[in-house]
Amino acid sequence: MTVEEITVERKKIDALTQLEACRIWRFARAGHLWFQSDGPLWPFFEAKFKALGG
Repeated sequence: MTVEEITVERKKIDALTQLEACRIWRFARAGHLWFQSDGPLWPFFEAKFKALGG
């Protein structure tokens, strides 16, 4: 991923409500970009999800 792509996706993650975060956590397809543990976005999503109360 490029820096620009990471920035765009991080803004999407930062804008999530608790309901949206839980919904994507539950219903995202396998291999979703945000949930790849070796990818650059997982730490951002994980922190946001925990901050919202999971």
